[in-house]
Amino acid sequence: MEKEILIPDNQPVLLEQVRKEVLQALPKREFSVEHIAERLGIMPRTFSRRIKLLTGSTPKDIICSIQMQKACEMLLEEPELKISYIASACGFNEPSSFTHTFIRVYGINPSEYRHQHKS
Repeated sequence: MEKEILIPDNQPVLLEQVRKEVLQALPKREFSVEHIAERLGIMPRTFSRRIKLLTGSTPKDIICSIQMQKACEMLLEEPELKISYIASACGFNEPSSFTHTFIRVYGINPSEYRHQHKS
């Protein structure tokens, strides 16, 4: 199981900008490292180095973490939503890819996560 990468609210402005850009890009599936770097006005290589320096993780891992955080929010805040809808809203083409990634990050599938974290 992979460790979830949390981006604390008090991190540098760059990380908050990355989070904002990724969240805006998820529905359009335009969240590649190159696309996010371009939206921030940074060369992809420079973007990758800065993210690695700030977080110790790759930009791809940070993007995945943001996707998973958004998925968790949707799973818990909107329990009526289907997993397939959440997968699409979080930038996944296939619900199976979403479920596979979710299990890799959290060790359980999205439905189990929703059930275990009910209020």
